[in-house]
Amino acid sequence: MVEMFPLRSEDAAYSKVKGMLSTLGDPFTRIISPKEYQSFRIGSDGNLQGVGLFINVEPRTGHLVVLSCIQNSPAARAGIHEGDELIEINGTNIN
Repeated sequence: MVEMFPLRSEDAAYSKVKGMLSTLGDPFTRIISPKEYQSFRIGSDGNLQGVGLFINVEPRTGHLVVLSCIQNSPAARAGIHEGDELIEINGTNIN
């Protein structure tokens, strides 16, 4: 890939890969950069950061859909599962 698409930065490489993956038309196929992953990860001290959800916008409806839920996370304890559509956050309708 580097020979076909000379890139000047890591961000440019991630942008190029994201563009290629977007042509697949699959909303569940994606790549995230280390910076993006950092916001989702479980910290090295063992504490969960956030509610423990990976979400994506469903392209046909624009709704938020759960891609996965981290085991024993606050979201998992609340009964949220892969494929669930988020319709409300803290009592506020988001659709």
